[in-house]
This record gives sequence, C-alpha cells and structure tokens, in this order.
Amino acid sequence: MRKIVVRIVLPLAALLILLPGVALANAKPLRTMTFKFGSYPVDINLFEDPPRTDQPLDITILPHDSTIHPTGRVIAQPGPGTDATQEIKTLAISNAFTDEPKVLATTINFPVRGAWRIIVELNGPWGQGSASFNVNVLGPGPIPLWLAWLIGLSPVVGILWLAWQQTRYRRKLLTNAKMKVQH
Repeated sequence: MRKIVVRIVLPLAALLILLPGVALANAKPLRTMTFKFGSYPVDINLFEDPPRTDQPLDITILPHDSTIHPTGRVIAQPGPGTDATQEIKTLAISNAFTDEPKVLATTINFPVRGAWRIIVELNGPWGQGSASFNVNVLGPGPIPLWLAWLIGLSPVVGILWLAWQQTRYRRKLLTNAKMKVQH
C-alpha cells in the first residue's frame, strides 16, 4: 500500500499543486487601449478580456508623459438590459501590475454578466478629461483545474481503499486456514 502511495498518489498530488501556479504566472495586460484625456494621451490596460463576474478586473492607466501625475476614478455603468447598479472606484498610484512607475490602478468587480460601459475620469495639471469604452462581461468561468482533477480522481481513493480492505481480508482468511490445518 505504501508503494502505491509513494509511486502514484504523491506525484499526482504534486502535479495538481503545481499546474494552477503555472497558469496564474502570466500577469501581462490582455487588452491595451490608447485614449486622449484633454491634452494628454494615456494607455488603459485591462488584465482580463473579456472580464468575468467571478473574477475582479484589474485596470491600469499609464500616461504617455511621465511628468504629469493625474488623479481620477473609474465608473462601471451597467448597459441596457443589465440589471445592476454602477460601481465607482478611485484610481491609486500602484506598481503592482507593471514595472512602470506612476501607474494608476484599480480593480472592478462586476456583480452580473452583460454589457457594461467603463468611464475613466482623470484630473491633471492640464484640466479634466474623460473617456469611455464598452465591455461585455461573461458569466462565471469554468471549474478550476485543481478542483476538476480532485473530483475526477475521487473514485480512485475508494478503489484503493477497497483493494486494501480486500487484501487484509484475504490475509486474514489465509491465516485462519493455516491455523485450521495445523490443528
């Protein structure tokens, strides 16, 4: 039984633990758009495209001119036919998503799927500006890989337990048979 655990179960467990980490290691923006806010252009990066209801959408805003330091907010408005309320998030300086300094970032959570309009409002030394774009939010994502493997391999535990019990029962029968022969 220990050989089975060491040879089969432990490598499978290690594989299940390591696989999701490889999939999550990619942190590059999936969609980049350039907008002009008043007199200064900026890049808006979305780290998931299309976004999903069960996963937060990380947004970064990078001004092309690194000498300006704008402030602002992001508004997520539900589109026609989407039954939800708008969400307003303040932009904060962060370098968690990129190596660039002075990047404005925020995270938006969409409660329902459907059409959404993202409005970005910036205030800077050259005045105020805003831009908007549409996103179509999808429903929850597929089942996580580790959970799928766990569910799929769960019968193996029962089969191994049954084989172990049968082996113990057989040994017990053989031991009893040897005792009867000796008497």
